[in-house]
Amino acid sequence: MQSINYKKYEKKITKEGIVVLKRINNLNKIKILEKKVLNKLNNHNLIKTPKKIDKKIYNPQEFRGPVSNLKFNLTKNQLKKGLNHYKKLTNSVTFKQPLLNFRETIDLVFNEKIIDLASKILKGRAMLGFVALSCLMKNNLPENCINFLHTDDHLNNKIIKKNKLLKLAIPISTYKKIHSEYTHLKLNKFKIRNKIKQYSKVNELPGYLRKKIISPKITNIDGIFFDPDNFFHLAKKPKKNIRIVLYIVFIKKGNYLEKKAKYLKILKKDYLKLSTKSKNFCELITKV
Repeated sequence: MQSINYKKYEKKITKEGIVVLKRINNLNKIKILEKKVLNKLNNHNLIKTPKKIDKKIYNPQEFRGPVSNLKFNLTKNQLKKGLNHYKKLTNSVTFKQPLLNFRETIDLVFNEKIIDLASKILKGRAMLGFVALSCLMKNNLPENCINFLHTDDHLNNKIIKKNKLLKLAIPISTYKKIHSEYTHLKLNKFKIRNKIKQYSKVNELPGYLRKKIISPKITNIDGIFFDPDNFFHLAKKPKKNIRIVLYIVFIKKGNYLEKKAKYLKILKKDYLKLSTKSKNFCELITKV
C-alpha cells in the first residue's frame, strides 16, 4: 500500500468530500472474494430481500428516493429461481452478514492504515459502523435510488455537520481493469443548499455545479474514500455484467449509526486473530 499523507487527505476530504486511495488492496484476495460472490448469487438464503423494480407498479418519482421506501419486494420463489431470473427484476442485491458469510472480506475491512486515516479525519477513534457487499445488475430496468445524486443522510442537518462518517468503496468485479462508475459532486451540501434536490440527475444541475462533478478512475487495488452524508454522489448502472462493490463505513462515538452497528456480526475466532487496533475498531459489532 502507498504511504498516506494524512494531512493532505484530511484537507482534501474536508474540502471536496473524496479522496482516491491507491494500492490499498491485494488483487489475489479481491479475485478470491469475487469468485465466491459469483458462486453464491444463486443461494437465496444469503441474500437480503431486494425490492422489485418495475415501472408498471410505481410512478417515476418513486424511483427517486431511498430504495427502502419502495413497497414491493421480490418473493422467495423469485429468488429461488436464481440469478438469471431475478437480475431482470431488481437493480441490486446485498448479501447478509458479509463478515460471516464472506470471511474473505475481513482483510479488506480491517486495513489499519485506513483506520488511522479515518480517525484523523473524524478527529476521534474510528469504529466500524457498517459493511455491505452489494451486486448491481445489468438490465433494462429504470434507474432508482443510488443511480441519482443523493446524500446518505437525506439532508438531516441536525446530526451530520459535526459528526460525519466516512465510507470506503472497493470495486470487487475484475472483468475490467478501470472502474469509473462512482460519480461525486465536489461541493459540500451546506454550500449549495436549495440549489440541488435529493435524487437529481446530473444533467438537471446548473452548469456551474456540473463542472464540479467527477468520476474518478480506479483499479481493483484502489478504493474511493468519501463523505456520503455531506456530499452528493451516485453510482451508475452497470453497462456490462454484474458489478460487485464492498462498502465499509467508518464512524465515531455518538454517530447516528452507532446503535445499528451491533447488527453486524463477526466470528469470535476471527475477532481473536485481529490486532488490538482492529479489535478496538470493531468494538461496536457483535461477536458470535
